[in-house]
Amino acid sequence: MTKGVGRPSVPIGMNFAEDPELDPVDIGEGEVRAAYRMNLASHMGNTHNCKKNCRYNPRCLSVLGEKVWLDAEEEEESEAEVEDEMVRHDGVPAGLRNLGNTCYVNSFLQIWFHNSRFRQALYDWEPGEDPEEQDNESILDAELYEPRSKVASLQALFAMMQFTKRKFVDPADFICKLGLNPSVQQDAQEFSKLFVSLLEDSLAHQKQVSVRTMIQKQFRGEYAYVTTCEACLKESVRPSHFYELDLALGGNKTVADCLADFLKVERMTGDEKYFCENCCSKQDATRCCKLRELPPVLNLQLNRFQFDMQLGRKKKLNSNIQFPEELDMSCYLTSSTPARYSLTGVLMHVGPDANHGHYIAHIQEMQTGNWFKFSDECVAPLQGKSLRLGAEEDMTGQARRPGKLGKIVSKAGVQNSNNAYMLVYMLQESIQEIRAVEAKEKVKKEIVFKQAMGSLHKSDQFQEKKSDSEQDYCYSNSRIFPTTFPPHLRTKIDRDNLEFDEEHEERITSRLAEHHAARAKQRRMIDQYTGLKWEPEELEDDDDEFDESYEFLPTLWLARWLANPVTCGPIETRHLLCMHDNLDIDKLHEVKICDSAVVSNLFAENGEGEGPRLNHERLCQICIMNKARLISLDFKMLRDQQFLATQKSPVDGTGFWVGKRSFARWRTLGKVALEDKIIVEVTYWKDQQARVSQVEMERRKKVEEKRKEWKVKDEEDDDKEGFCLTDLQAKLQKMGTNVSIAPQDAGKNGQGNMTGISVIRNGESFKMANIAEVKLNFSEEEKKAWVGKVKPSCAVKPMLKAPKPSATVKPFIKSEGICEDDPLE
Repeated sequence: MTKGVGRPSVPIGMNFAEDPELDPVDIGEGEVRAAYRMNLASHMGNTHNCKKNCRYNPRCLSVLGEKVWLDAEEEEESEAEVEDEMVRHDGVPAGLRNLGNTCYVNSFLQIWFHNSRFRQALYDWEPGEDPEEQDNESILDAELYEPRSKVASLQALFAMMQFTKRKFVDPADFICKLGLNPSVQQDAQEFSKLFVSLLEDSLAHQKQVSVRTMIQKQFRGEYAYVTTCEACLKESVRPSHFYELDLALGGNKTVADCLADFLKVERMTGDEKYFCENCCSKQDATRCCKLRELPPVLNLQLNRFQFDMQLGRKKKLNSNIQFPEELDMSCYLTSSTPARYSLTGVLMHVGPDANHGHYIAHIQEMQTGNWFKFSDECVAPLQGKSLRLGAEEDMTGQARRPGKLGKIVSKAGVQNSNNAYMLVYMLQESIQEIRAVEAKEKVKKEIVFKQAMGSLHKSDQFQEKKSDSEQDYCYSNSRIFPTTFPPHLRTKIDRDNLEFDEEHEERITSRLAEHHAARAKQRRMIDQYTGLKWEPEELEDDDDEFDESYEFLPTLWLARWLANPVTCGPIETRHLLCMHDNLDIDKLHEVKICDSAVVSNLFAENGEGEGPRLNHERLCQICIMNKARLISLDFKMLRDQQFLATQKSPVDGTGFWVGKRSFARWRTLGKVALEDKIIVEVTYWKDQQARVSQVEMERRKKVEEKRKEWKVKDEEDDDKEGFCLTDLQAKLQKMGTNVSIAPQDAGKNGQGNMTGISVIRNGESFKMANIAEVKLNFSEEEKKAWVGKVKPSCAVKPMLKAPKPSATVKPFIKSEGICEDDPLE
């Protein structure tokens, strides 16, 4: 006996096929719909906890990509919430556009711009006193002013940076006047030295002392190289001015170490002995650098970029440096002058080597003391209790690993950096003076602004303040300018701000239109998606009627449509068809049941690809019947197997012998036999369909040929004239009628277009189709025969009923030149 076999697996919806005695003929539309799983529950959006799409359920429309549309905010944003990223926010400085590789210039420009004394001296610069700018005639017309010299361009650039409404300013004019190639990155430290020297030479022509000596007063210090002879102890002093101190980084971990290394004493011995003029011979000596005077703005250049003799190019030192937020330089001066500085700027180079990377700056705003990060067009405030000045991510976007910085523990008020190459310090006294002045000016600006806005109360208490404010400041286009501000610059700024306001309005209008279009598209997509849900209508108690308002759509196409309705392409169903050109029941996991009305709209919008639309007419009953036959056979053989398992070998001779191998494989053999039978049936069905298709093609071919023959015949008839006059004349003459053909120019004698046949009989004339004049002439015998009878009025008179044929009136046929359908008057 064979061992028992488990229950056969039945696909969802095919439970009706579990009957061993199933007759395929009894399978109706209800069973077909159940086999296509149309009775399962519908899943839509977030209403069901589907972690992924239910492939077994063709009515599951969840997790197909609808989350992008459903998770969007339902409430529309107001117009005020639509922002323009090109607008400069209040309290945030303006950035500078990068023209390619000009970030090193932009960082220096931001450092100089945020020195309020330097900026004010630049505003006080007089173009008429500059040799290059004094011939610029455009300055006479403020609206047409264009700077010509480098200083004038820098002045206009600073004015735009301070009063513009734009998020960033274009420095192209200034960089072009410097003669720099925007696509080539220059040495930042060398550029700083050369530009300071250029400014100093350009401002030397100014009559105003504060402008002419601005560079020297703000940035120039003095140190001296002192050489001391060890024999006579006489000192040789060689003083020199500096605008920045160049500090070596090699082996130094703090700024204090760098300063000590810069001021250290060197011994000159051996071949390097010093020639002492007092001793008149070479003597051992010591040499050192001593700081005599420090400027209000102290620039410390950290020599990160050095020339490598082996590589033949510059390299970058990525060693860490600690620098304090407050620096006391009193101990380094030869005099006892107090010199306490505060950090106001850090310039950094972020990148692996000297020839690649990006220059940025951390700068403190003098008036408020807030720190900002300047990276070309992007300006962002640095927030937090403990700011990391000089620390920045590398060019890959990942923060530097803390292993290198972890060896150096930062103290309070001390910063670390692997990228800083220039530190800017300012005297604390200067900072306090600048902030005191800015605080007073801020009050005046607020009064002018309130007055311009019409919110200032007119009272005697404020009359004096109002007068002082009006003398110092004026309001123009939402900006407050000093009254001493150059008028040509103010006009230039006002014109640019007005242009920007127009651009801003256009951008806001465009953004709103795009926003509304996106919201409309989103709502439409949500409506279409939710409309895909098919809910069958409950019909009356009639088992033969079912709701047919559904169609099947490919799951992959639905996912593409929800991802991007523009690029989803046409709807193709060819790959989903069975051998009967209907929806393949074995590919049910690749389709979804949707509402037919919405599907029609999707077909209209996206087009039909290869394959028919999978509506209720595409449910393959033949495939369901064949599948049900196989399942029913499994259950039938399971029943027989259970019966055989309970039987014993007969001893009365009524049994028969079965091969052991055949008995073990009888179920497989039975299933193979049914499958072969189904294959034969399918082959026969295909042959039948092929024959039907061939007959249909032949029928259509005959119809097409007949249609072509009719078309050719109609074309030939159209080529003929409407009336064949000579044939008609011969015909009428045979009837005994006197016929004559009217000449072609009869219309010239007042007869109009009376061209055609004139039939004369009995002196009566008739018009035939506005072509011929007909006259019938009867003899006396004929007239007597018609006495008391109705006389025929016309041989060709239009009648409601066709006349009887006679010797006088004979019906004309088409072959004789006149159509029976021609109307007569």
